Amino acid sequence: MNNITTRSTGLPDGVIALTATTWRISDPSRAEHDGLSLLGFIEQNNDDFEVTALGAPRQRQHFASFDEAINALHLTAATRSTDSHAVDR
Repeated sequence: MNNITTRSTGLPDGVIALTATTWRISDPSRAEHDGLSLLGFIEQNNDDFEVTALGAPRQRQHFASFDEAINALHLTAATRSTDSHAVDR
């Protein structure tokens, strides 16, 4: 998932800067107005990137790079999606 398609903003698709150090991450394969598209948030703290994934709001993960943080949110969302399908069966 590295180098996700970039837009004219220079940010990967599904990434919206909220501040200079905070980003909202959404699943670009879903409609922007679909609440399920929101994956979580990334905040830059000094030399690392803190990830808060929806579905795990009290848990934080830290990564050395922005790309690693984005990939972690996508992996968390994919796992959550797989788990919910397993429960539905």
